[in-house]
Amino acid sequence: MKIKLPKIKGLNKIFSPSVAYILIIIAVIIVLIQLSFFLYKNLYQAVAQSEEIIILREEVAPDTVNMNKFYSVLEKLNRKKESSSATLIEIRNPFKLNQPAPVPDDLTTPDESSLNINQAPL
Repeated sequence: MKIKLPKIKGLNKIFSPSVAYILIIIAVIIVLIQLSFFLYKNLYQAVAQSEEIIILREEVAPDTVNMNKFYSVLEKLNRKKESSSATLIEIRNPFKLNQPAPVPDDLTTPDESSLNINQAPL
């Protein structure tokens, strides 16, 4: 038993063999363009970059690091950080007007007689 469908007049022009050939040719061209773009991005550029890396490796001279000097510099930097750190008590508050500067314990203040304040200049 065959089912008979009514024929639509406009579909013959759309689904004619010449239009189908044109659509197939356009689809093949689009696929070829996408394939060439994919190969360019993933194959050609990767090969070009690897060749450039090989050339650059030959130009760069390999330098060896003297680890003794490296560790000595790190040690000196750590000592410098530790020695320059001041406690909060030693830092003068800039917002207080009449706060005296902290005096270290090992220094003594000079006497007035040793300053010679009252003597006239020569």
